Amino acid sequence: MVKELSRLCSSNISETIRKIMQTLFNDEILSGSSYIGFKGKKTFSTLQTCTVIFESIRMMKKFKDSTDIEKEKPIKNWMGHATPRLKKLAQKNEAIINISVSDV
Repeated sequence: MVKELSRLCSSNISETIRKIMQTLFNDEILSGSSYIGFKGKKTFSTLQTCTVIFESIRMMKKFKDSTDIEKEKPIKNWMGHATPRLKKLAQKNEAIINISVSDV
């Protein structure tokens, strides 16, 4: 799995981690978790999946010397925006339904 994920290398570490997170998770799962378990959510940093993500990044020549903090920041950011992405998707779907209903 580490090798497969390491193929998702992009121009910068944030974009690379975004691609990995999109591949592994949906926003419903991420909205119930936080990196260190704040607000009673599940802790992401202790999962084996988090270790796999870090190892995948280390395998990429471009990011082999990146620090854990450089990896954590985009993961935390992506996870923190999971709920707003879900809300935006729900609004978009509601608008599509409303348009479809008004056409009938």
